[in-house]
Amino acid sequence: MQTPRILVADNDPDVSSLLVEVLRMYGATAEVVPDGRAAVERLKVERFDLLICDLDMPELDGEGVVLALPTVPEPPPTFMISGYVDDATLGRLRQSQHVRAVLRKPFDVVEFAQQACAVAMVGHRPAAVAVPLADVPPA
Repeated sequence: MQTPRILVADNDPDVSSLLVEVLRMYGATAEVVPDGRAAVERLKVERFDLLICDLDMPELDGEGVVLALPTVPEPPPTFMISGYVDDATLGRLRQSQHVRAVLRKPFDVVEFAQQACAVAMVGHRPAAVAVPLADVPPA
């Protein structure tokens, strides 16, 4: 079995380093980019099994990344993370075929890592693992 490759797009170094550490504990290879534009550019040249993407980032926000995923040769399943998600944004994210979960910070990092690695192990076959979108109430 191949080690799952996960790309983390988050401009907060404390959050991204924690996520990478936990994902590695669960057997994944995780890399970080600081913003959405860097995530899209990286995904265009390299294949990842999962994208973890913050909603609020400079250059290109998480929604912009989701909208750009169809331009990526093999767009990965995506987990969106945010400190705040309003109903309208959550509704738009639910429309994307790529978004598998929306998680509101703070969240249980162990549960997050287990779900992320499970989805990443399946790779780009979305029907094989169903991770429901989290119910994220507006703050």
